[in-house]
Amino acid sequence: MRRRIAVAGLAAMALGVSAGVSGCSPAEVPRHAPATAPASPSVPTQLARGPQDEHVDTHLPGPSPTHDEASDAEALAVASAAIEAYLSRKTERRAWLEALEPHLTASAMAALSSVDPATIPGAFLTAATHLERHTSGYLAHVTAPTESGSYRLLLVRDGSSGPWLVAEITAKESSS
Repeated sequence: MRRRIAVAGLAAMALGVSAGVSGCSPAEVPRHAPATAPASPSVPTQLARGPQDEHVDTHLPGPSPTHDEASDAEALAVASAAIEAYLSRKTERRAWLEALEPHLTASAMAALSSVDPATIPGAFLTAATHLERHTSGYLAHVTAPTESGSYRLLLVRDGSSGPWLVAEITAKESSS
């Protein structure tokens, strides 16, 4: 009796294995990589085998920028140059954009590329530009008053050594 049970169990196992393998072609059979030592003795095993090492950032981020008198002066200089170029609406579009380009981000240039400079209200500044520090050292706002209202410029920078660039120029709502 025990012999019949043992033979029946072995037969069932053989059927199960053959049924599992019979549906697989050689290309579908999972292959296991042999366990080998890492390619370099200095590379830890967990980095040599897994997909987690595909995106390793080896550069440490630099210090976060902060606002100080020098960075504020740079931001004001860039904003002043940008708003002067922006308000020079009597130039043709190509020259207008070329004058703006050194002071703007790529996305700001793309946004202004379809603007006709003749349609911009305000022709000159009526007072000095004013910087508003943002809580982040990566951002600053500058207000530029003109005879037809104020403009607000958003300035950004990549890091403490990156240049300030104007990301946005918008007409500030009047408070009347």
